[in-house]
Formats: sequence, C-alpha cells, structure tokens
Amino acid sequence: MSVHSEPSEFPTSTALLAAIVKGAEDAIIGKTLDGTILSWNCGAERLFGHSAQEAVGQPITLIFPDERISEEARIIAKIRNGERYPPYLSVRRRKDGTLIDLSIAVSPIRAEDGRVIGAAKIARDVSPLREEAERQALLAREINHRIKNLFAITSGLVLQSARQADSINGLVLDLNSRLAALARAHELTLPDLSSAQASSETTTLLRLLDAIIAPYQDHASGRIEVTGVDSEIGPSALTSIALVLHELVTNAAKYGALAAPEGRLSVAVQLNNEQLLLTWMEETGARVLGDAGPKGFGSFLETVSLKGLDASINRQWNPHGLKIELSIPLTSIKG
Repeated sequence: MSVHSEPSEFPTSTALLAAIVKGAEDAIIGKTLDGTILSWNCGAERLFGHSAQEAVGQPITLIFPDERISEEARIIAKIRNGERYPPYLSVRRRKDGTLIDLSIAVSPIRAEDGRVIGAAKIARDVSPLREEAERQALLAREINHRIKNLFAITSGLVLQSARQADSINGLVLDLNSRLAALARAHELTLPDLSSAQASSETTTLLRLLDAIIAPYQDHASGRIEVTGVDSEIGPSALTSIALVLHELVTNAAKYGALAAPEGRLSVAVQLNNEQLLLTWMEETGARVLGDAGPKGFGSFLETVSLKGLDASINRQWNPHGLKIELSIPLTSIKG
C-alpha cells in the first residue's frame, strides 16, 4: 500500500501558517494581554502605514483614535476569559493621521497548556462598503425628492396649460408637450443612468437650459428669456450643472416667478476671467418678503453639486423678485 506524503519543499504546518498570515490581505496583528504588539503582517503595513519594525513592541493604541481607546479594555476583558470577540465595526488611525473604517475580530492566543497569553486581531477595510452605502442612501433620497417635486411640478403644469387652452383638445396637446419636455429635462440630470451612447454625448449650457425650462415656457408670452454666450459641458460636469439648474427652475415653478402667470424669468450667461457667470433674474409681479422655499433635500443637493464644481452662488431678494448669481470655473464646466 502506497502512502501519499507531502513534497519535501512544502513548508511545515507552522511555516505554512506563518506564510498565510504574512501574505494575507487583511491586517493580522498579534499582541500581549497588556496590549503590546508582537506581530504585524504585510496587510497591517498596507492598511495602517506603519512598518513591522515601527509597530512591533509598541502599544496597540498606536492605531487607536483617542475617543476609541476605551474599546481595548472591553476587548481584553473578554479575551482573558478565553472568549472570542466577534467581528464589529470600528475606526482606527493610520500613520498619516487619517481614520479608516474597519471590521475587527479578536481571538485569544493560547499556550500549549491552554492558558490565554495574548490576542490575535484581524482587521478588514470596510470603507468602500460604507461609501457605497452612503451613495445608495443619497441616491434614494434624491429619487424621493424628485418624485415629490414631479407631483408638485405636474400640478403646476396642468394649471399653466389650462390657463392658455381654449379647448379640451388644446389642453391635452399643450400638457403632453410640457410633460414630454419635463421628461427630457429629467433625463439630462441623470446621464449616467441613460444608455451608453447618451452618456458619452456632450451638450452645451444653453442647450441644457433650454431643455430644463422648456416645460414652463409659454411660447406666446415669452415669459422666459435666455441670452449670452454658450459653453460646452464635459461629461463629468453635466450631472452637477443639470441638478443645480433643475433645482433653480423647480423652486421658481413652486415658489417664484414661474408660479404665477405674471411672473418673468431672464437668464444671462457671460464669461469673465476664466469663470462662467450666470445671472438668474426672477420678477414675480408681487412683493416678495424673502426666501419662500423650505430648506430641504433640494438645498442639500444643490450644495453638494456646487461643491463638486468648485462653484459659488449668491441670492439677493428684491422687492418684487429674486436675483441669483452663479459662478463656475470654466475648467470645472469642461471637465
């Protein structure tokens, strides 16, 4: 009977375990019960920035933010009793001072006689998972915000069309036209969710403005006027600019110049010192006391979009309307 044996070059079980620990992607750290670091694998070097030479012999609190140091006492108390500390989410500090979100599990290290003599800690970077969760939450809030706005805007469009229609057929045609324009404007605010071809196409600022304001335009009265220079918008800037403009138009339709038949909106675009300056003028036809719109997710969305563009916005309330000045670096617009 033949007996299978390991190749002579295959490491012993102890050496094999050491090799696995050394090459693991996760940070694997051995420490004494008083918290002194005994071992520090390559994963720990990559994750925390300290070399093994720098870390071994140092207290494990080397990687703890000040407000998290109390965690160590709770962990060690459980380990001394021979219990494994199950995976939990926490934060640790890199060598450069930045903080990192981790999933951490700690197990006791035992001597041959069974005594607990230390602890083995495994830490895994979960920052990408947290960032994705935050992105999904933001997207869900944005969708909720858009749906609420769509109901409010659609109601306004019905009233606008009804004021101008002289027949049921005319009302249907005008309203369908406005709703189709509204749908096109919403597509522009989420180009990455459209087809691959659409996301690769470029557009210009005036073309984007035209698409976004089209649902509110009364062609007979010309209550909306857009003038000035045009500029191509790069793919990376399109969503942010579209969201900002869409929020301005939405607020005008709900609370401002486009909420009343006598309201007027003029938009002027010019270039000045490598900045694109957009002046947004609303005339409501009635005295305005101040910002009538509530501060909600729309304002947050606008703030996030402006930050991504390195842009600034200034609002000035006039006796009968609102003036908004939006300044965006050309380098941000062209992406």
